[in-house]
Amino acid sequence: MSVPAPALRALAELEPLTRDPTTADLLTRLLSSALVGEVPLWSIAEDPGAAQWLHPDNAPPEWLALLAELVGGRLSPTMSDAQRRTEVRTPSGWAAGLPSTLVTTARAHMQGLARVQVRLRYDPALGAGTDAPGHLQVRVVAADVLPGHEDALERDVLAQVPAWLIGHVEITDEADYDQVQATYPTYDDLLASVADYDDLLDAA
Repeated sequence: MSVPAPALRALAELEPLTRDPTTADLLTRLLSSALVGEVPLWSIAEDPGAAQWLHPDNAPPEWLALLAELVGGRLSPTMSDAQRRTEVRTPSGWAAGLPSTLVTTARAHMQGLARVQVRLRYDPALGAGTDAPGHLQVRVVAADVLPGHEDALERDVLAQVPAWLIGHVEITDEADYDQVQATYPTYDDLLASVADYDDLLDAA
């Protein structure tokens, strides 16, 4: 079944159609683009043709940003078309700030082992052992980051941190536990080679 595209009208022409005293602010925000669908937004669900056209599998790419606003999706400039459609279909919404969301966001810019560590209540300025409410840090291994994606990784991860938290991103070349075990097979080897924990991470 082919679904005709909804007609497009200038925003000024649609103002009478989009007046809704119960959600005026929301509708104003959603209709801030230059062109919008002709049908009133609250009636989309009652219009099978428009609903099919606006399904994330069928919608034109330029409509995905509007659809994301409608369902609470979070799009970023680095997302592919397929990733945008997936986000509209299954929006992260309230999941922003959860460790799983931060890990998934970081791994979109990573390869190989894609090692990600989330430290809740941690401020790198205070260091380990100091409780830091309102802070979190996401640490990734530099060797796992896709070439040229360092800035995009940091930007997208921080975009997932809620406004009431302060986020930190560290891209590190320190060793991890697997590398330490491979370098120092026994505890005696470890004690004979390094002086402290920081030395261990740098030397492995």
